[in-house]
This record gives sequence, structure tokens and C-alpha cells, in this order.
Amino acid sequence: MSKLDDYKCPDASLEIDQGEVFIIGPELIAKNVFRDVIEISGIKNKGYSVVITSAAERDSKPILSLLSQLKQLKVHANHVVAISDSVHITNAESIEISHTDLLILAFTGRHFHRSILEDSAMVSAIKVAHQSGSMIIAIGAGADLFGEHTVVSTTNNPDDQKKQIEFMEGLGFAENILIDKSSFFENHEAWIQKFANEYKSACAGIGGKTMLQLCGGEVLVIKPQDMILHENGKIVIADKIFKGQKIASY
Repeated sequence: MSKLDDYKCPDASLEIDQGEVFIIGPELIAKNVFRDVIEISGIKNKGYSVVITSAAERDSKPILSLLSQLKQLKVHANHVVAISDSVHITNAESIEISHTDLLILAFTGRHFHRSILEDSAMVSAIKVAHQSGSMIIAIGAGADLFGEHTVVSTTNNPDDQKKQIEFMEGLGFAENILIDKSSFFENHEAWIQKFANEYKSACAGIGGKTMLQLCGGEVLVIKPQDMILHENGKIVIADKIFKGQKIASY
């Protein structure tokens, strides 16, 4: 039995048109949580997966480890779509993303968020995959894209000392919520407060051991560790956030 059974989406027994979305902190990938999510997906032994990451991270240890785990879990035919600044995905990559059984977005930083969101073919393919019932897993900074808005850098160069942050429209899978790293919330508390007040939005800061699930019209907390929640004008830390808590609707 999966360790996630107690926290499954309340509507899991219903037939829904959209696939489930899991947001997983990077520290949980090496643990059984990732295995349990794959088991829930039903694609073990038969699935086709696509991993979206940056060109710089394609051969990094975390991505290679992720691909190795997928192979061990008997999820084969894994394909990596490595994005670069201002280079849009190809038609073939768009088809692969929109027809995959499991889509994983894995990034360590926000440097390519703008490139993804400004690539209409990429955004369309991700949304088609979701609407077709594909399971989506967002790891690390990949989670930032799923809110109604997302924080982006004014430059894709991580070494640019003059870079600033701003926000733009996200993928919109979760309305009335901004998702980013807990550390970002801690370092930009005034900015988050202003954003939350202006847009009447909840703000979820996720850490390395945080896990959320978007399913059946709800955004639910599965693992609140390392999490910060800004909601209704109040800041709530991890030990005051409970499993199964609803954050926002989409």
C-alpha cells in the first residue's frame, strides 16, 4: 500500500478530465515518496515520461539520478527536453510533451521561467498533457510555474549582479496562489505581503521536504515540512500547517 493513501485527493474515486499534479521538494526525490507517486500514477512497467529541465542541468547529478530512478521503477522510454534561453521547443518535442504519461519539470533556479512561459508551444503542450490526464510532477523551482502568477528574473543570466525580480502570468493550474521557495518568502517578506494584498492571493513557500497535490479542484498539503504559507494576511510556518490542509482552489 502506498504511504500516500491517507492523503489522496478526496475526488480520487471520481472520473476526472485532468491529471494529477504533485509538487515535490527536491530532498524527497531520493526517498520513497517519489516511488509512491509513480505507483499512484499507474504507469509503472508501461509508462512513457518526459523530463523538462535546462540545458545546463541536463547532465547534472540530480537529473541523472532522477532518470536512474525512473528506470529502476520500470518507467521506460524516458525523454529529456532541455531548454535554452530564447530557444523554443521543436514540434517533435511539443508532441512528446503533450502525449506523455508522466511529465516532470525539474529546475534548481528561476533563470528559465520566462523562457518557458513565453514559449507558447511549451505552455500549450504542458496544458494539453494535463487536460489529457497525464500525471505531472514539479520538482524544485519547477513548482513555481503552476500558480496564477510566478516570479521571474529580469535576466536569464544567473551571474548577472544587476538582475531583479518581477512576476508574470504563470501556467494557471492553481488560481489565487503564488508558489515559490520558502527562502524567497523569508528574504522578500515585504514584497510577498504587497503581492498578496494586491491580488488577494495565497502564497505558498515550499522547501526541500514539502509536498503538495493539485487535484479535484483543490491544492492540498501532503507534507508541510519546510513550508511557509501566507494566507489571509497572516504568515503561517510549517508546524502550524497540517496534512490535508486546503490552500487554494483552481
